[in-house]
Amino acid sequence: MLTWNPKHFALGGEGSEDGSLNYNVGDEITWFCNSKKPVSGDTIYLIRLGEEPRGLIARGTVVQESFLEPDFRDPTKERTCIRFRFDELRLEQAQGSLPMLLLQCAFEKQQWSPQSSGIEIQPQYISGLNSLWESSRDKHSLEVMLRWCYDSEDWSNDWLERYKTTCQRVAHVRETGVAEEDDLSLLWYSRDNGIAGLRQGGISKNEFLQNRTFLEELTFSILNDPSPENHQSIYDRWSQEGDFKHINRALINRVFGAADPEKQTSGAINHAPGVIINALQKQFLTDISSTGNWSQDNQNLLAAIKPFIANDWDVLERNIALWHFYEWVYHINKSAKKNSSESTEPKTTEQTDYRSSSTMPAGTNTILYGPPGTGKTFHTVELAVRKADPEFNPDAAPNTVEHRTAFKARYDELVSQKRIRFVTFHQSFSYEEFVEGLRASSDDGQISYNIESGIFRRICDDAASGVTESNSRLDEALQALQEILGGEDRIELTTQRGNSFGVEYHGNRTFRIFPEQTSNEDLGRGYPVSIEHIQNLYRRTNLDRIYNSSYVKGILRHLMEEYSVPEFSDVPASTAANDFVLIIDEINRGNISKIFGELITLIEPSKRAGQPEELTVQLPYSKDDFSIPSNLHIIGTMNTADRSLAMMDTALRRRFDFVEMMPDYEPLNGVMVGPVNIGNMLRVINQRIEYLYDREHTLGHAFFMPLKGIDDEQALLQELGSIFRNKVIPLLEEYFFEDWEKIRLVLWDNQTKADDEQFILKNTEATGQSLFGSNYEGDALAGDNITYSRNPEALDNIQAYIKITSGSGE
Repeated sequence: MLTWNPKHFALGGEGSEDGSLNYNVGDEITWFCNSKKPVSGDTIYLIRLGEEPRGLIARGTVVQESFLEPDFRDPTKERTCIRFRFDELRLEQAQGSLPMLLLQCAFEKQQWSPQSSGIEIQPQYISGLNSLWESSRDKHSLEVMLRWCYDSEDWSNDWLERYKTTCQRVAHVRETGVAEEDDLSLLWYSRDNGIAGLRQGGISKNEFLQNRTFLEELTFSILNDPSPENHQSIYDRWSQEGDFKHINRALINRVFGAADPEKQTSGAINHAPGVIINALQKQFLTDISSTGNWSQDNQNLLAAIKPFIANDWDVLERNIALWHFYEWVYHINKSAKKNSSESTEPKTTEQTDYRSSSTMPAGTNTILYGPPGTGKTFHTVELAVRKADPEFNPDAAPNTVEHRTAFKARYDELVSQKRIRFVTFHQSFSYEEFVEGLRASSDDGQISYNIESGIFRRICDDAASGVTESNSRLDEALQALQEILGGEDRIELTTQRGNSFGVEYHGNRTFRIFPEQTSNEDLGRGYPVSIEHIQNLYRRTNLDRIYNSSYVKGILRHLMEEYSVPEFSDVPASTAANDFVLIIDEINRGNISKIFGELITLIEPSKRAGQPEELTVQLPYSKDDFSIPSNLHIIGTMNTADRSLAMMDTALRRRFDFVEMMPDYEPLNGVMVGPVNIGNMLRVINQRIEYLYDREHTLGHAFFMPLKGIDDEQALLQELGSIFRNKVIPLLEEYFFEDWEKIRLVLWDNQTKADDEQFILKNTEATGQSLFGSNYEGDALAGDNITYSRNPEALDNIQAYIKITSGSGE
């Protein structure tokens, strides 16, 4: 297989100036081939890399075996080439080029993004590749991809029969206007009804029976109007009129899929259409984007693919093929992510992720680890911004002050919107602070205990509902009400039934309610109404855990009317796709099992909400059902000088991608203090530390970065002395447990006799007799009477630094 990257090659090498192959069938050309194995008569395939649409675009035959030819980029060098004849060219997708996504799915173990041209196609794939090439001639690449997706799964035909049966039953219900118990059970309760299987997204038998009449109403509403507008209306009715623990979006989507298979696919997972749309954009260059509405996205993607696929597709077969397409995209993305995290090489442009960050199927868990001063905090800012706002792309060149400033400014904006939050773990940090726990509060001398959410619970709730500081008008209204009640005794409100009640606020996260009509004349401190429950009612989450609901509804209605808080459904849909980031600094200093508790399993990407293996737990204090949203990313930082990676909790290690950050000497190589190259000096120091201790206790380059902004020689030396005084020497003392002789070895102090060049002075003058009198007899047991002391004079002496790398002070 030969490679062609239109970005990298112009006339004189492979390809042409305008980024296309200006050749015809039968033309014989010379092409770079790193392998010397091809012989005359061998078949070659040419793959386009670097820019979409990537994939196989030509097939040919070798006419001349390996030979050397001057490199067109540097005529003084030679490289290995072959000569081949074009037997077939498919430069356009309409001609049947084989897309990269199809190649990655059909032939998983083959390397399709090689770093050099001329790799061998694995023998077990040759027959299948030739057959796929032949069968795809004059078909659009998308048609070829979808047909392969359907045919590659043995159980597609079995699914098709069950799919048809369910759709026929649904059509019968629509025609007759009668929905039997079995029909409703098939649509709303069955885990796998032929349309889509639900693992964790269904309702309980009890919920089904309690809401039977309501579900029948929804059924006919959907059958009579399976439009995107009604789709959103059904979501609203589910939360407002139904008695369910959750908004079961996948369940609702599945019924829409059964009602109108012409315009709705069988992909019930809420983000599935968006994932497909993003893959179509990237690989097949379709002019389509996700709206965030499941029903509308389905209609848009089906309309977009219609011109490119054959007219004889059965509607249900097409939908099955699209579901398999989604599963393959998800699989390829997951594999690319895994390979990228395991590789020590940077991710290349060929390791394309076919989903956009705003609709990624699962959140990410990353830990940046390394010795002190390696830029973990510096890189955390940029990584957090890239996770929370993938579209952010500053104009400044990378690794410049302007680039850093732009990312920091965007980071601050996202922090103010509460889309990025920060917490530091420590030895006493607990589950109650991180997830939820009881908090004691005093109200007029009365002690009460309220359940309060920790930072992790709060950001999970906000991510699940898409709420940020910039869109949460409710939070602003709550703050205003708290301020008003802080200066007045109470305000009077009414419930939906018109019953009056007073509201007071005494601090913390709870309002106090005093009903006007009650049999108890002395209410004491009143009924509690949690602010969190008001927020949950507004966002329609954990509705079954709301206490004193009539008063909660009354306060929420007042807030929406008085402060013009919009309906939650009116918040722009794009906010629901916002990504959130939780940064956990010093993650290795906390007791992981104590802090995360049962949630350690739920942070796995595959166990997040909306995933095929979604898990839900009941929290111990609030008894709320809880899952972790897929649009939450967790970034941890870990100082290996505090604890080795090998000592980390194994449960945590399995669930995070670890990115090593070691000292980087390149940024310091141009930094000179007198004749001392700071980058080289740091490299030598770290080599000695690694020899005497280990690589996890080296010194980071970030300690020395302040030197880059100084031009004055004297100021440079003073700053270098400050770095050694406040950073380098204290860390070395900590590393070596005040084994001063080893510190002297690291700093080359043992190789010079000049006191003013030694950072650590060695004093042998003190004896027991001089200190304790002539009768002192302990010297025989004390061994060498050596003391050590820091030497401030060396910090201002350039020779002390020169001798670290050169030994010139001997």
